[in-house]
Amino acid sequence: MDDGWWMMDGGWWWRGRWRDDDEGEDDDDDGSCRPEGRVAASLTAIGDEIILQGGYDPVTKETYDETWVLNDE
Repeated sequence: MDDGWWMMDGGWWWRGRWRDDDEGEDDDDDGSCRPEGRVAASLTAIGDEIILQGGYDPVTKETYDETWVLNDE
């Protein structure tokens, strides 16, 4: 499964893939390397990457402490 993500940044569309920065894992072909759905997370653009941090699961109230990076393909 192709699990690329499309993002708009400054009027430009670009495609990226998630990487778990805490685990050092790169995206794999089956799309299993991606963050869980969450609310109240922080997205920060740094260079050509978007950093996802924090948030929580609204059902279980569990918080997330891992950092994810969306890289430009």
